[in-house]
Amino acid sequence: EWGTISLIFEFCPKGNLDQAIQSSMLRSGGERLASNLLHQITSALAFLPEMKIVHRDVKPANLVFSDGMTLKLTDFGSACFASAPLQECQGSPAFYAPEQSNLHRGKGYSFPVDMWALGISFYMLLFDGVHPFQSETAGQMHRNNYRSGEFQVGWLTSRGASDLLEWLLMPNPDQRIGPSDAVNHAWFSSYGYGNGSFTKSRPTKLALDSHGNWRPTY
Repeated sequence: EWGTISLIFEFCPKGNLDQAIQSSMLRSGGERLASNLLHQITSALAFLPEMKIVHRDVKPANLVFSDGMTLKLTDFGSACFASAPLQECQGSPAFYAPEQSNLHRGKGYSFPVDMWALGISFYMLLFDGVHPFQSETAGQMHRNNYRSGEFQVGWLTSRGASDLLEWLLMPNPDQRIGPSDAVNHAWFSSYGYGNGSFTKSRPTKLALDSHGNWRPTY
């Protein structure tokens, strides 16, 4: 119709990553398939800071399959330009980073929140949709573990996958791995993705204390 602006999007008929996880259709692919999917997402997130964009709602339900095993990052309804620290939470609370729970301190948040959400999504991809900080009470998170970044992995989880999870789920955003480093993590290179150039040792993890300050965990 004349005078009407229409947006045409690529048709993605194969559902989203959340649906695939819940149906257990990805389980047989193991870490090899997980590395393929996660590297695609990480590569997309590596592009956003170049455009000064924070997505703010990275989660399996917003990752859709276009054809085969090709994932697309969608739903930019919560996204915004970040030229300064952000002070207003948007997106899905279960994927909020610790710094988003500390906004009353006035420090704000920025691009690293997307990497925390990627870490949550990665964990759910590996462990059939289980949230890494899920408490025994259905629908709630274990707050202390969430603030300290403490989570459990299965005994069959590779050392490389565990290391990448630890980097993504660093509570302190200044310690959290960025997308340009994450795409080159050794775990990805073990499956043929990235160049394996990121080989740093993890620092002593800093966690939020009850007063909203960052303290080392031992």
